[in-house]
Amino acid sequence: MIHSAIFRSAVLGILTLSQIGCFTEAAAQIQSFSSTAASTNPADKGALGMVVNYNDQRRLYVTMVVPGGPAAKGNIATGDELLAVGATPVESLPPEQIYQMLMGAPGTHLSLSFQSPSRGNYTVTLMRVSAAQLAKSSDYKLGYQDNRSNNSANQSITPISNANAGWKTYGGQGQGFSIGCPEGWSFVQDEKTGKIEVSSPANCKLSIFPFYIPTKSIRISSATGIFTALLKQYAPGMNWSAPNTVTGALRSTAIANNRFEIAGLALSPGGDGTAGQLIIFGSPSTPQGQADVMTLSKVLESFQITGIANSGTANDSGERQGDFNDSADQTASSFATPDIQYTKFIDPNFGAFSLDVPAGWNVTGGLNKPMPIDLRPWVKAVSPDEKMAIFIGDGSIEPRYLPAAWLTRLGCPPGATYKHSNGMVSKVLFYEDAEKFVKDYARSRFGKNCDSFEIVNVEHHPELAREINGTQGVVASDAASVRYNFAAKGTHGTSFFMAATKKGPTMWWVSQICGVVAADGYEQAALQVFQRMYKSWQYNQNWEQGQAKQNVQSVQNWVAFDSAARARSAAAFSARMAAMDARHNSFMNRMRDMDASHARYMNNMRASDRAHSDFINYIHDEDTLMNPTTGEKFQVEYGPKYHWVNSTGDTVLSTDSAWGPGVNWTELVTPPKP
Repeated sequence: MIHSAIFRSAVLGILTLSQIGCFTEAAAQIQSFSSTAASTNPADKGALGMVVNYNDQRRLYVTMVVPGGPAAKGNIATGDELLAVGATPVESLPPEQIYQMLMGAPGTHLSLSFQSPSRGNYTVTLMRVSAAQLAKSSDYKLGYQDNRSNNSANQSITPISNANAGWKTYGGQGQGFSIGCPEGWSFVQDEKTGKIEVSSPANCKLSIFPFYIPTKSIRISSATGIFTALLKQYAPGMNWSAPNTVTGALRSTAIANNRFEIAGLALSPGGDGTAGQLIIFGSPSTPQGQADVMTLSKVLESFQITGIANSGTANDSGERQGDFNDSADQTASSFATPDIQYTKFIDPNFGAFSLDVPAGWNVTGGLNKPMPIDLRPWVKAVSPDEKMAIFIGDGSIEPRYLPAAWLTRLGCPPGATYKHSNGMVSKVLFYEDAEKFVKDYARSRFGKNCDSFEIVNVEHHPELAREINGTQGVVASDAASVRYNFAAKGTHGTSFFMAATKKGPTMWWVSQICGVVAADGYEQAALQVFQRMYKSWQYNQNWEQGQAKQNVQSVQNWVAFDSAARARSAAAFSARMAAMDARHNSFMNRMRDMDASHARYMNNMRASDRAHSDFINYIHDEDTLMNPTTGEKFQVEYGPKYHWVNSTGDTVLSTDSAWGPGVNWTELVTPPKP
């Protein structure tokens, strides 16, 4: 049967990103139409005709749209994520501020930006209408009431239809599952297929299809084809989106016939085969249907895979009754949340910091201080059963120099190691944003030892980056977290890694690195331990004061050394350039001497050639002359003083007479010397 821890993780992922439910605490909910029929004085309030609520990832989604209201006319749909109000992103803003931004007088306009599963990103401008006008419509009876007082902006929005409803539980230990739903809702189980279906009076439906694939061990990463085939069989006629992986499950969405559908696939591979659950969660785009969405999500959350109680009783065949899964494959409910006690851990090296750590865990750490201002605090805690590991900081990560011309002149190009005179050894590397660094870090420190290591999601945290890195002297700053599913030596689990990086003018740092590794079923306990450790971290006040003085002196020394090093580098560079110039000038002088010698040699060769030509002509009793008009050369008899050529160039006349033979004749001359 399916591993319950995997299924619960998959359900959480499907709900968390479902876009139509799974709200946070009541104080975090926001009612954007600001008032309902229950308001005492709605006439002076503007309404947008929609409701937005937080999900577990602190994202705001439209959970209700009033037919005929401004939001409906703007084609805003249930499941759209609210990204910004005007030009202001809503991420990280407190609920009170968002509520005030959404408020306004009737007739005023407001620009909102959304992300839609079907339309992508879009922006729409709505005109607020009076809440009283909206309340007059019969369509406005949404089954929701606003408990907000005039002095509070954070009261909850409670479904009237389910506020006091009783719930019934179906299934039980002997049936392998349990699920609860309100009175008046229908529950049907197909005994042949095992299909479970829960429906609300408004036709919201939750369907769970169990299945088993024998002989094959299938992981979620290779189950896209199975997921698509199951959807075609059990949910035909829907235009499902491409499957994506969410917290160890596959997820797909579809919108058709005024219904919003979400499908999820959870798998539990084993040695003999793979068990799975197909979950389809749907809601009509009607007021009452949207009113039942939150309750339906709680129905899905209540679904548990159970087993026969391991109480030592015997069944009819005399065999001992065991748990639903064997001991090597415990369900999430069988993992008892550890009763963790905490103790104080104090930096053993300098007494620089302290924090709460689980008592009895294997805890190591301290402050590494290779140089006065290079501080690397770190702590690692591993549970006794090695199911959970948490670390904050890493003492092996040194600051890095940014590539620069002065470093290259010192023989330290990118990738080289720069050894400072004060003892610090650092790499010369280009800056990496937090996402790239944390991915490389996770794979090199943990992923390379796993059988599989798959990214689930990546998130950037600009507010956290500003909080950790500050802004003074910061050229670039980033913070990012990555979640992985892993398998190692037969153990499956989840790991989280977070890093913050910042760049200054000459160096860059990994200003924070931390992570959580947990086997299936231990994720929540591990995150609770991490939060306790992280929030309880404190620096010793006396140490901080002493370190602050040391920092000032170190910075002054550093500036002086850096200035001197740069000056020495510049002087050495200038000396090398002067020496190169001298060698270049000497080389050019030698080249000029060689050119002069070559010219003399060529002149001698030309004179020799002329003498040789004259001698040959003398031997042959000939001479070479040229027609000055055409440049044509002629071999003539050696001896006569004058030589003439006729106008056709075919007759040469040689004579000692100075008188020319006539106008049709041209006197030949000696060719110019080369």
